[in-house]
Amino acid sequence: MKLRISNRLSATVKVFASAVWLLITPASTRADDAPRFASKEATDAIDSRIAGKSNLTDWLVYTDVPHVFSEDENPWKRSGDCWAADLDLTGVSPFNDPEPYGHGFGMAQAVTVISPWHVIGSSHSFPRVGEYLVLIDKDNNVITPKPVIIASKHFEASGTVYPDISIALLDSPLPKSITPVKVLPDNWKAYLGNPRGLPLLGFDIHERAIVTEIGAFDYEHEPGIFRNFMQAPSDRQRREFYKEVEANDSANPVFLVLDNQLVLINLMSSGGPGAGTSLVRHKHQINGVMSELFDKHYPDKAGISPTLTELDMSSIYTPIR
Repeated sequence: MKLRISNRLSATVKVFASAVWLLITPASTRADDAPRFASKEATDAIDSRIAGKSNLTDWLVYTDVPHVFSEDENPWKRSGDCWAADLDLTGVSPFNDPEPYGHGFGMAQAVTVISPWHVIGSSHSFPRVGEYLVLIDKDNNVITPKPVIIASKHFEASGTVYPDISIALLDSPLPKSITPVKVLPDNWKAYLGNPRGLPLLGFDIHERAIVTEIGAFDYEHEPGIFRNFMQAPSDRQRREFYKEVEANDSANPVFLVLDNQLVLINLMSSGGPGAGTSLVRHKHQINGVMSELFDKHYPDKAGISPTLTELDMSSIYTPIR
């Protein structure tokens, strides 16, 4: 005798089986198509990392900050206690003080990797041609031989220091263990809207991972020159890692953290809460200088210069309405 199941009963069984499948399917699989919003992720990227942490123990990027370099030693060791330790910070070159070379400026001269061949920094605090840079990979190894600047170009400044940008070309390509940072795409507003108040990751001369916020973004402060202004956080936990910009903090990078990647928005140029040239507005000029330096010094490779890498927000985030 065969058991006959009615169509109604069969449909009930299918619905029940589907419900069970939804219950046992991992949430991450079901959420693949869930909307992702850039502003929320930028906020969570900072706030979740600093939650419950203290500047007494958790904002030093390195266990020690040597101010004199040795060719035979590797004193740069990242601290696992730093609140930003799980991010890829390899494109952030630490303290490049020219004093060991006899210049005696006493400024950090920080630079940031924007391609395997190029670094960016501030014109008023930039290493000279012939100087080497310190870059540390994820395994705490200083890149050896240290990359040397063979050419640089400073953007022509207005009556003020702005646009405070310099680009340098290196003597050889950096290894893949060093990750160039990214920049925002032209259509960033579709995903961020007005980004005022979003938390940011920055650095200072003491190699501390600081937290600040966007005050005004991509603001035309002078004709044709756009700046970003920072503001002191009102949130108590963010203020735990905030500090005002000091003179020797110049040229340190400031990032949005999106998709767990560093997205460079400016370099610090002025004090107080801080301000710097809006890189998203000047990136086409930056790309032109990158190509100009590369083509001139590597004529056999002319036409294939790397340029800035934009974060593809359209493939990651849902546009805001």
